[in-house]
Amino acid sequence: MNFETFYLINHRYINEAEQCFKNFTVRCMTPLQRELLGFVSEGSEKLLNEYCTPGTDLRANYLKHAPCLNDAHSLQKDCLTDLQAAMETISSSDFQKRIPMACCGYQRYMTCARNTVEKKCGKAAVDFMQLLLRNAVSRLPDIVCTGYGSENHECHKLLPPPGTQPQGSKSDSTLSRLFAAYLGN
Repeated sequence: MNFETFYLINHRYINEAEQCFKNFTVRCMTPLQRELLGFVSEGSEKLLNEYCTPGTDLRANYLKHAPCLNDAHSLQKDCLTDLQAAMETISSSDFQKRIPMACCGYQRYMTCARNTVEKKCGKAAVDFMQLLLRNAVSRLPDIVCTGYGSENHECHKLLPPPGTQPQGSKSDSTLSRLFAAYLGN
């Protein structure tokens, strides 16, 4: 299957998921909650529209970088496992440490993913991956997590050492168990 065919199949699933999400928000959220969610997810709607529209720069760049990014994805398992171990630590920590820990885990994952993708696919693919991520989740993580980079000493104290094996499916963390289903641990 080529990436254009793969893209068309994904487009259908994305539209179904988007409609399901909209139905959920209308039925289950207050108008204020929907407005706040709209603020955070505005970029992801734009991203989906561009992704699903033939002839857009985003779609052309996706098709250009997708084969290598797909190959690099399997190399990122260590990055994701490390993020999973960080998430397990977050769920059992004091409330006031959770945002700093989440930011440290996010930044450590992003550093690992960037390095992995750049080695395999080059800087242009990293830039594209970051554009996709920024559009999908907005700039909120970048704004909230400013200063929590890999060189931050607080991060070294808050997170488990890189390479720590997560509990996976036996974890108390719901997010970790979701990762376990994906990663097979």
